[in-house]
Amino acid sequence: EFLSLIMSNQVLVHMKEMALNLVLYAKLEELSKDDFEVRLQKSLRVAGEGEKFADLVVTVNKGTSNECIYLIELKYLTKTEASDKSGENTLKNAIQEASEQVIKYKSALDFKGKNIKAYAMVFAGPDCVYCQQQ
Repeated sequence: EFLSLIMSNQVLVHMKEMALNLVLYAKLEELSKDDFEVRLQKSLRVAGEGEKFADLVVTVNKGTSNECIYLIELKYLTKTEASDKSGENTLKNAIQEASEQVIKYKSALDFKGKNIKAYAMVFAGPDCVYCQQQ
């Protein structure tokens, strides 16, 4: 529902995953202040994997003893992709891929010893159909 509040169906029909990343980044960026930072497509060093890119990295209470980093891996499906005959498998695959990626990113050398909360999120059209802490 969040996406339908800021975009028309015409836009949502043609939306892709990077557009979702940009929309959520822009909304979160509005909240930025000294102790709150949002990064889009942040480069991470993952042991045995090399360089990987987390969709969104949000740091809350930056630079304090209770700093927390939220990793968010986003997947986007159109309503049609999520509801056609193979839609159930498509949705399961998107959930599995997002979950595996964010778990991998959580282990990045950049985050060693830090308080990390990692979330996999899957949208189908304007609806968030999956959001789970990993």
